[in-house]
Amino acid sequence: MIRLSTRLSQKKVLSSLIVDANGDNNMDIIVSAYSNTGYENPLLMLNDGNGEFTELEGAIALNNSNQQIKASPHMAMINANNDEYSDVILVNTNEDYTESEFHLLLGSDSGQFTDATTNISESIFTGWGEVIVADIDQDGFDDFILAQNPNGAQCEVTQTSKSGCFGGTIYLNDGTGLFSPTSIELFDDSNGAQYSASSLQFTDLASGGIVNSEIKEVWRVEAGDLNGDSIIDLVAPTFGERMIPSFINQSSAGNVSFRITYSDVPLSAGGGSALLDVNRDGFLDLVMSEAIYNGAVVADHDTQTTPVYIAVNDGNGNFTEANDLFEQGVAKVQHARAWIVADFDLDGNDDLFVADHGYDFPPFSGYQNLLLMNSASGLTNTTELALGIENTFTHGASVGDINNDGYPDLYLNNDLQLIETSSESASASPRLWLNNGDGTFTASSQEL
Repeated sequence: MIRLSTRLSQKKVLSSLIVDANGDNNMDIIVSAYSNTGYENPLLMLNDGNGEFTELEGAIALNNSNQQIKASPHMAMINANNDEYSDVILVNTNEDYTESEFHLLLGSDSGQFTDATTNISESIFTGWGEVIVADIDQDGFDDFILAQNPNGAQCEVTQTSKSGCFGGTIYLNDGTGLFSPTSIELFDDSNGAQYSASSLQFTDLASGGIVNSEIKEVWRVEAGDLNGDSIIDLVAPTFGERMIPSFINQSSAGNVSFRITYSDVPLSAGGGSALLDVNRDGFLDLVMSEAIYNGAVVADHDTQTTPVYIAVNDGNGNFTEANDLFEQGVAKVQHARAWIVADFDLDGNDDLFVADHGYDFPPFSGYQNLLLMNSASGLTNTTELALGIENTFTHGASVGDINNDGYPDLYLNNDLQLIETSSESASASPRLWLNNGDGTFTASSQEL
């Protein structure tokens, strides 16, 4: 039986991370609550190896430069200083998401983390963001990318455009755990231009090749080897009928450079994206969706959805729409919040879990999460069989092998308090789901 201390049963979890926090080869859980819920710091629950957890008091204490910045909507594992312990980088933000600060937490054998945020140059930024961790300059050390940075109320995103939003700043690790933003050399295949920039940029091309003659900053970023050379490349799904830029990595230690190629895929990815090999040809494909945004006018918040798209990679980082690779018809979401790639049935092929909190407006009725298993004929929606049919308000998720059986388990950031506000709100669903070994899951009985 899985037991956790009562303090972990906070009702509103904003983000989570499954990580081996103390180097004992058992996966632990870090959770961060919503702001103004009485939790100033993320909580660490240590796993004894049998799926039994105890809270490690005071394991994480953030040194916030601004006391209004006290919620962590995103965190990721990183090996900052190349030692044997996992470190964590998180984004801490204020209540209205207009100002944020990176925090670097260095791990230890006790599970106690040291806040080493001073190791990040320019750690405070406007808006908020997510972090992508990868070795960008091929020097053997983890770097990170600010993957998206909507500037709070100044950032306007619609089905066809975006303004005031930017991302794509790359923070290089000097090999000792010190991070700083780096200049990026860009070679643009669309017009032959070569230039330096402080963040990832691309030429705004409309579907069909019409040049809008504007340089745009990226918003969302996905990282993976797009052309089979074992080097991490990047792709930046866009909004509206724009061509999607791929950034083919040509970097060397301390020097970051990319060649930009473009795919004429008129699909909007405001709701999220992921890279996985859908057609099993050895190259990472792109799966993405739009979202029904907060406050959008919808006919029926219980049923209105937006499709998930598949775009296959030709092996050079160029993508083509291929929605025929959904085995049971095109999958749909309302407002996806986390796209998690893992081999859930250990068949050697990556599958995809999408956390979906549904229409983000009262009564917050939630929506089904989405599990797409990778089969020989494409992606198969097994959500109902694997996780049930319940609508939940799942504000993100994390993945890892909790009970050491070799299979990836899921921790879902389900909101447990909404149902107290309205009978029409999302139900209080369990958070920890253990993999049965066949791609289906059983919910833990514990109130996590």
